Amino acid sequence: DYPDLRKHNNCMAECLTPAIYSRLRDKMTPNGYTLDQCIQTGVDNPGHPFIKTV
Repeated sequence: DYPDLRKHNNCMAECLTPAIYSRLRDKMTPNGYTLDQCIQTGVDNPGHPFIKTV
């Protein structure tokens, strides 16, 4: 399911829309990684409230 990014202040939260997430969520890299695995760090770390992070 699409992660709740409303309180996140990072580039991923700004760019990752529900439409992009739903289009890419079932894809897998040749090494077996999913979108959820790739974005997990950004989901776990919402960023500083006044400083945009990558």
